[in-house]
Amino acid sequence: MIASIGKIKKIFMHPRAKLFGMGLNIFIAIFAVMLWCGAVGNTSAINYDSEKSQKNKFAAGELDMALASDADFSPQVLPTQESERAVKVKNEGGLIFDYELETINISGELCPNLKFKADWQGDGSDEYSGDIAGFIDSAVNLEDEDLWNFSVSLKDDGAEWEGQKCEFDIQARARQRYGLGKGFSDYEVIHNKIETGTWTESPGVTAPTGLSAPAEGEIIETPENNLGVGGTQPETIQSDPVELPVETEVPAVP
Repeated sequence: MIASIGKIKKIFMHPRAKLFGMGLNIFIAIFAVMLWCGAVGNTSAINYDSEKSQKNKFAAGELDMALASDADFSPQVLPTQESERAVKVKNEGGLIFDYELETINISGELCPNLKFKADWQGDGSDEYSGDIAGFIDSAVNLEDEDLWNFSVSLKDDGAEWEGQKCEFDIQARARQRYGLGKGFSDYEVIHNKIETGTWTESPGVTAPTGLSAPAEGEIIETPENNLGVGGTQPETIQSDPVELPVETEVPAVP
């Protein structure tokens, strides 16, 4: 038994046996690594899925805003009369947009003496009421068109405001709806002019007192037809004829 163990020992201690043992150890190590990699690969597998979106359509749009009005502010402003103007904001492109209105380039001594009102969609509720210089308002999601009714009235009806005018622009700035700050935009301006009429009476010309009524064919001089100054041909004033009693001769009695 002791001899057999010695023989086995000699076999394993032989140089060739040592080399074989080293190769076996390397093989076992490589095999173990392969088994480990296989186990890891199975546990780290990635699951995935896929879907299809059908009938998609991509089209380029256009943002085109326009301001339209049939006439400027009318009639002339009076203490008892407002001046009005209707303006339409139109979407003439294919993109929905938000927009903002603002008054700019205001000039004229009359402007500060005007009260400015803005009514959206003609519903009678004033979205703005104040000075022309302070107007700014906005609307969103315009698909077709919006109607704005603007009106002005006098704050002070003193005679110094007669025959005055006020001019200004209404600018509209549009931006693409859901554009995230990088979409299309547009810019339009419409000019406005407001004028006042006259409402104080001019002093009249009264005839002197204590004179009799003019006779037929008599010419009355006025500042307009003064013969010493010239000008238009004076008019004659016709009066109704007056019937006078006619004396009749009565024959004497014999």
